[in-house]
Amino acid sequence: MKLCVLVNDFHAPWCEGGKNNMREILDRWRDRHEVFCLGLAKEDGVDGSQGFPVHLVRSPFYDTRLARLFYPLGYLRMVWRARSVVRAEQPDLFFSYFETASTAFFAALARWWAHSRARLVHTVWSDWYEPARAPSGIWLTEHLPHLVMNNRWASCFSLCFVDRILVTSEHLAARVRKLGFRDVVFTPTGVNIRRFHPDPTVRARYGEKLVIGYLGHLSHAKGVSLLLEAALPVLECLDARLILATTPGGEESSETAKIRHPRVTVSQIVDPVEFFNSCDLSVLPRRRSSGAVSYPNVLLESMACGVPVLASDVPAVREVVRDGENGFLFKPQSAEDLRNKLVSLGSQPERLKQAGLRARSFVVENLNWDILAERTEQAIHPDGFTAAASIRRDGKSFSGQKCPGEWVL
Repeated sequence: MKLCVLVNDFHAPWCEGGKNNMREILDRWRDRHEVFCLGLAKEDGVDGSQGFPVHLVRSPFYDTRLARLFYPLGYLRMVWRARSVVRAEQPDLFFSYFETASTAFFAALARWWAHSRARLVHTVWSDWYEPARAPSGIWLTEHLPHLVMNNRWASCFSLCFVDRILVTSEHLAARVRKLGFRDVVFTPTGVNIRRFHPDPTVRARYGEKLVIGYLGHLSHAKGVSLLLEAALPVLECLDARLILATTPGGEESSETAKIRHPRVTVSQIVDPVEFFNSCDLSVLPRRRSSGAVSYPNVLLESMACGVPVLASDVPAVREVVRDGENGFLFKPQSAEDLRNKLVSLGSQPERLKQAGLRARSFVVENLNWDILAERTEQAIHPDGFTAAASIRRDGKSFSGQKCPGEWVL
């Protein structure tokens, strides 16, 4: 089968979001299927470094805070370019892995413009937006684009053009079904457990009793300023260090730029395996569920390294993090609750260690890409629908007899 894969981009840094998930999937599919990709990027071009052609289409202001405002122009340029590429390649199936449900429309438009009869499968891995308060500048660059392009109605309209819908969490399955769609298949995202694994030797580089880590972007939704508000006042009393690894830019980049605290280390692009193994606890301080990925890669990567996560108690995240067992949860947008949890966990190193062991076990048994890539293939392949359909689709927590989509506890 020949696949046309639609992704936001396929250039460095590799280890983030949807493109990293797609690379993990395609690494396991390329021996059985022909693959070519189309996606937005900083510049036009064709990249063959992944072992298959990746047709990159420039989206204006792609690496700036204004990127989201100009995504529609980028997607329209991608649709225009898709005609010649798709006609030359003649794919059997379009596999759309763009960031939001609403972008399924552009995938369908690309198929129509190329006069292709290929099936279209779209993966919903990001929740659609619900209005929330934010400073005016942040609301303009982060909230407004989601309000206009990633709302409930745009999602519903766009998914009407899709032949099959995949979702990456039970929360999103319930959300999509609430729009009226029934052919919804739960295919979680995973982690490469061979690459992400515990390495106790790395932790020795820091002398503090507790190392708290955050790896990710600096968008307002990610909540780095919330973490700083909670953690900075207690680092010395905990004998703790806060290490941040962030990509340049973002609405809260000014928050990290002005840090001059002796117990805070700020880096940019790092080796995520080494980073997580440097930590005793990683923090995921997301402000909300809507307008963001269902559950981030960094959550699973930290757990795979045996490092428990202290995360905001938002839908989808709580499907993976079992509070007090394989990780910990705090009240969303509450710096006070986050600070209290940090102080409490900082005095219980053995509890952190045991939670880390259970976190590693959980992702190995449930969220291993070696297993999930095959399940995803079954879900999109015409001959694999029977196997994929055995997954429960009622949106409730899995319980009772184990089925292919059930978490192992």
